Amino acid sequence: MTAADAMTRGTIVYTTCPDEATARELARVLIAERWAACANLYPIVSVYRWQDEVAEDREWALWLKTRADLYPALEREIGRRHPYDVPAIVALPLTEIAPPYAAWLEESTRRAADGHPDQER
Repeated sequence: MTAADAMTRGTIVYTTCPDEATARELARVLIAERWAACANLYPIVSVYRWQDEVAEDREWALWLKTRADLYPALEREIGRRHPYDVPAIVALPLTEIAPPYAAWLEESTRRAADGHPDQER
């Protein structure tokens, strides 16, 4: 990240959903409420341990692009809306962001607390 991008520290937040409809709805709500600027969804197969058994399921991965300072609230919002008992919610910090993309990310996630006139708190 360059000095010009210092105000926008980007993060990609990863989670999985049980199906496309859930992933799509979660993405749309989080973007509409400006917790994230963009979401990428795609089908995956997950192999994991659950209740002391090895399980394998088809799921949908959801990658959300957001500001690092929004992560704690975004984590809460995902957890509040997610159908899983223990959803995977992982943040991956971005070390470099193209300046035009950083500006778009900042604008797309600006909320009322940040001074955005169109968003209620």
